[in-house]
Amino acid sequence: MDRRTPALRLVDRGHEGGQVTPSVPAGGCCVGLYELPVVSFLLGPSFHPGGLETTSRLAQAALVAPGVRVLDVAAGRGTTAFHLAERFGAVVTGLDASDRHVEAANATARARGLDDRVHFVPGRAGRLPFGAACFDAVVCECALCTFDDPDVALAEMARVLVPGGRAAISDVVLRAPLPPDLQDALARALCIANALDEAGYASALTRAGFTAIATTPHDEAVLATIDRIERRLGALEALGAVPGDATLLSTPRARATLASARAFVRSGGAGYASFVGRRPRR
Repeated sequence: MDRRTPALRLVDRGHEGGQVTPSVPAGGCCVGLYELPVVSFLLGPSFHPGGLETTSRLAQAALVAPGVRVLDVAAGRGTTAFHLAERFGAVVTGLDASDRHVEAANATARARGLDDRVHFVPGRAGRLPFGAACFDAVVCECALCTFDDPDVALAEMARVLVPGGRAAISDVVLRAPLPPDLQDALARALCIANALDEAGYASALTRAGFTAIATTPHDEAVLATIDRIERRLGALEALGAVPGDATLLSTPRARATLASARAFVRSGGAGYASFVGRRPRR
């Protein structure tokens, strides 16, 4: 029996030759990074700032209610989809580019007895594998800025929404250029190089045909996320589970990145926000 702590067992499964290797496949952006066990541990069950509290606010703004058909774009391991089904009574389809995430999320749905209301399919946001006007709401959390073409993704979301349906987006907001000490660590590995400011996201929704766009800031959620990652990194360090190599996940480099990110957010250079737009009825 493996008697190590869950955190140490988790990280060890992500080792290859004794080191964590956070390589991201070409064209895969965050998909390969988020599949790493150590990254999943550091981020926790929700890969986006604010966790399920932010998800609940987003769902309320999108008028998610019992029986409402919701598409969760970039669903990951299904945390948001399960929450929408259990708390709001929605019927949820989760889409993710990772076959591994889709398989695991469907297994979780069966284990939790939710497979009659929640299911997951593989696919890309730029070419949604659904017909027109088949969802009442679309949710996409902390992922739009990672897509190859956010405008195409938003147009696809509008296409699959019924007239009057709502798209609820939350994402990283960049109000100033990333400082040099964050460009490599965050823009490449965490895929936020395409993040916009609040006006930029609202304009993108407008170009896709959405109206009545509402914006809500959640900057405090980013700081809480940084704090949580730092605590979990400390736990891994105490267990001797973080390798001392030159990767993004090495302890000194990760701590420096977190400190720089915290300062950048506090200065107003970056944050997090949600955006809700409605597809016109005509």
